[in-house]
Amino acid sequence: SPKEVTVLVDKYKETVVPIEAEMQYVRNDQYYYNTPSLSVDSVTISGPESSVDKVSRVTAEYSTDEVLSSTKVFTCELTAYDENGQKIEDKYLEYSTKQVDVTVSVFPIEEMKLEPGGVNMPSQFSASRMKAEPSSIQVAGPEDALNNLSSISLEPVDFSSVKPDSTTFTRSVSLPTGFLNIQNISDVEVNIDLDGYTQKTLTLNSSNVVIKNNRSGQSAKVLTEKLSVQVVGPEAQVSDLTSEDLYANMDMSTQTDGSGTVNMPVSIGFTNAPGCWAYGKYTVSVQVSQE
Repeated sequence: SPKEVTVLVDKYKETVVPIEAEMQYVRNDQYYYNTPSLSVDSVTISGPESSVDKVSRVTAEYSTDEVLSSTKVFTCELTAYDENGQKIEDKYLEYSTKQVDVTVSVFPIEEMKLEPGGVNMPSQFSASRMKAEPSSIQVAGPEDALNNLSSISLEPVDFSSVKPDSTTFTRSVSLPTGFLNIQNISDVEVNIDLDGYTQKTLTLNSSNVVIKNNRSGQSAKVLTEKLSVQVVGPEAQVSDLTSEDLYANMDMSTQTDGSGTVNMPVSIGFTNAPGCWAYGKYTVSVQVSQE
């Protein structure tokens, strides 16, 4: 007693199924909700082939009426569904894990000002003449880190490319690690106001080239006698500039090729013209000798 038993005979099978997070919670428009992350991405389901073959998907589910305003971790039971979306309750199925932790990362959103800047920019040039479009973007990140961030610095504009008929530049937006660009704005336009500025060409004489950081036992002689330089600046300063106000610095610390004639880059400067800069890149020919 009993005289009969029922026996299920089937092939053994196991399969790996990705786990899908299905989280229901109340959102606040002032926060960014990242895609939920799971402590385990998949589950191995094993048992009779006929039972395992029923499984179409596996979910980690959680539902709450709570408004999430900070990062939360939820422990969720796994649920298997067939291809018709019906929940599977099969006593013959074995799961490598029955529950997983699901993390919902929640970050506050702030409107952050974009700050344009420049390199090779004269000391007297006002940063207020540089405008970014758009002027701000929405940024999400950890609250304590956001409190320490007042603006986003853009990739600087090289003023050697700036002149009265070249004043608009595209610059990339780069956020510190851990922050999210909510609007996914990767590039912005920087406009430079050069109202009241002008340009003219001056001649740089070789006698005004200053050689710096010459290596021990090495001598350098500038072979380029004259160099035409395009000068940009406030009209009042540019109109008073002469070739005698123009000089160039040449750094020899990078020259390691021994003797010979080489082209060396120079940086252009001005005396008594703190609002001026040189448009373009300049080089001079130099005779290098070893003593």
